[in-house]
Amino acid sequence: MMPFSPKKTSFSHSKRRGSISFPSSLLGIGLIFLFILIAVYPRLFPQEEFIPLNQKMDYFSGIDIHGNEQWFHNIKGKLNLVVFGASWCSVCVSSMDEIESIYQKYSNKDFKVIYIAIENSLEGMVKFEKKFSPSYTMLLQNEDILKHFNTPSAIPSYFILDSSGVLLYKSVGYFPKTEIKSLMKKMEK
Repeated sequence: MMPFSPKKTSFSHSKRRGSISFPSSLLGIGLIFLFILIAVYPRLFPQEEFIPLNQKMDYFSGIDIHGNEQWFHNIKGKLNLVVFGASWCSVCVSSMDEIESIYQKYSNKDFKVIYIAIENSLEGMVKFEKKFSPSYTMLLQNEDILKHFNTPSAIPSYFILDSSGVLLYKSVGYFPKTEIKSLMKKMEK
């Protein structure tokens, strides 16, 4: 009987079928590139500049559903909610009833809502308006409005302004019902 002796075989990872050999120098170069990209990225893609609170906004204008130009200083109230939203945004659509409700509650106390519709055309905004029939003003987005609000990064976006156009509050995504109630109480005093 012969003692068991395993055959000696050479095993090489680089000769295995389907495997990739990756020299460590390439890994080092890749890591250096990654660190450079991380350091330079903010300069390549500047982040949105936020409008500071208590800053007076310039007056803006937009086209309403009838094709008429409307200016903020002509439609403003004591407290103004400027909403950026769109018909294709499910969160925006679901907030329409809540916006209408708060508008109905405070409209007799000089509370105004100005809805900026992010739509491709006046016809698109008119369809959106007909679906919900809001009691408040709806304007079509334009470059002037987007410039004044630093092109909101997401929708829905909410901005609360006082009668002189000073920014009191801003929010993205979440409807600022509590903040509106609080600011209306302060305005009533």
